[in-house]
Amino acid sequence: YDRALGIYEQVHQAAPNHPDIASTLNNLANAWRALGDAGQAVSYYDRALGIYEQVHQAAPHHPDIASTLDNLGHAWRALGDAAKADSYYKGAASILNNLGHACLNSGKADQAKSYYDRALGIYKYVYQATPHHPDIASTLNNLGLAYNNLGDTSQAVNFLERALTIYEQIYQAAPNHPAIALILRNLGIVYEHHLKDDSKALEYYQKALAMQQALHQGKNDAQVAALLQAVSHVYKRLGQQEQALKYSQQAIQMQQALQ
Repeated sequence: YDRALGIYEQVHQAAPNHPDIASTLNNLANAWRALGDAGQAVSYYDRALGIYEQVHQAAPHHPDIASTLDNLGHAWRALGDAAKADSYYKGAASILNNLGHACLNSGKADQAKSYYDRALGIYKYVYQATPHHPDIASTLNNLGLAYNNLGDTSQAVNFLERALTIYEQIYQAAPNHPAIALILRNLGIVYEHHLKDDSKALEYYQKALAMQQALHQGKNDAQVAALLQAVSHVYKRLGQQEQALKYSQQAIQMQQALQ
């Protein structure tokens, strides 16, 4: 690796911030870590990270950066600095979650699931002492959405319910919380559009709606309007036209007021 690094540095003298150099620095760091010299490993990982951040300025949420941050976390953990290690781990997990969002939004749910899985693994490691943590719940929600897009609704519900349980534990003192309302709405979407269980969908939508209304204290809000419309759609399919019309009119009035 030392010889390879020397060659790459000669080849890329005009452009020293090159991915080949960063990759070789990472390999050298891995070798030093395997030999038990975490201090040397940190030195090489830091250099690799600096290059990757320069190379990927236009796309700072890049897998190479996430991987190097994760490696730095392992190295600092080996050096006995848990706080510093955790800061790098969290940085890596945050990037992985963002990569997952990008994949999910572009229709690559399987790739998104892979990134979310890696993020969840990191967060579980970082928060071993406090497993009921918002970062874990948020990533569980992300995995639920990925599984839903993949058509695995049982897994989608499983991850969303796990996220809901954690959020309800965290926010016991303030049960009307936007994070809880979001999960309730996501569960409603799964039951409505994929499991075709309108009664269950209505139950989740109404809980989410009541929570959002409490949060916004009767004020016009896009989230409230969307949930009013969702409740209306479900009532319509259930054949309860009067209720459907009532919620639809409320949604339209609110949407018009927001324009």
